[in-house]
Amino acid sequence: MIVWCIIQHTSFQSVCLDIYVIETAYHDYRQQHGQLQEEDLHMQLVRWCWGYLGKKHRVTIPACAVTKIRGCFPSAEYVGFQYPELD
Repeated sequence: MIVWCIIQHTSFQSVCLDIYVIETAYHDYRQQHGQLQEEDLHMQLVRWCWGYLGKKHRVTIPACAVTKIRGCFPSAEYVGFQYPELD
């Protein structure tokens, strides 16, 4: 059985981690759909893999890709997933 990860794809680096490609995609998206929020940093990966999904269509982004993208573009505000506090 071959296990394959999206970050091993030959285009992952240029599509999802190249700041110039991301800036270009951002300007195109902003012109068509409006302002992106910082939490939409993974949008480039989603558009590359699945195209434009819309508001009611969501996908789970592979953890390996989230880790790689967050490692290249760290954020002081991002804390990751946290379970809610139980009373």
